[in-house]
Amino acid sequence: MKRTFLSLDIFDTCLIRKCGEPRKIWDLMADELFDKEDYCGRLSFVGNRSVVEKK
Repeated sequence: MKRTFLSLDIFDTCLIRKCGEPRKIWDLMADELFDKEDYCGRLSFVGNRSVVEKK
């Protein structure tokens, strides 16, 4: 019996994000990971994620 499988990466193609633009997810994650006063940590996290995303 021959079986055929279809594998899809649904996370970037099919799901609609409630955050608007995809890059906004990093700001939302930074809100959860860092204190509001930790501006440097938040900025580094978002900036580093943006750099990695472009590679």
